[in-house]
Amino acid sequence: MVASFPNSSLGLHDMVGNVWEWTQDWFSTTHDSSLAGPTTGKDKVKKGGSFMCQKSFCYRYRCAARSHNTPDTSAYNLGFRCVKSVSPNPQTDPELFQRKSEL
Repeated sequence: MVASFPNSSLGLHDMVGNVWEWTQDWFSTTHDSSLAGPTTGKDKVKKGGSFMCQKSFCYRYRCAARSHNTPDTSAYNLGFRCVKSVSPNPQTDPELFQRKSEL
């Protein structure tokens, strides 16, 4: 159920669990923790997990979970997240500004 848990310290809700999320990264079986991945490929990376996850077929239900599908795949448990970069304003968001400056 949406908003069943408290928001994070950054004010975010429901960051994992609704649908698997497409990324723009190409999938590779030799994935490591570096940010640079393959520049081409057959499958795109999807992350997170969905409301359908259960132990029998989707045990890695967490935001860092990683899987793949071909870019032309569609499913009701697969989507994307819209994001926008915002610089914190120390006048209106002093707490957020402080956390970002500590990173």
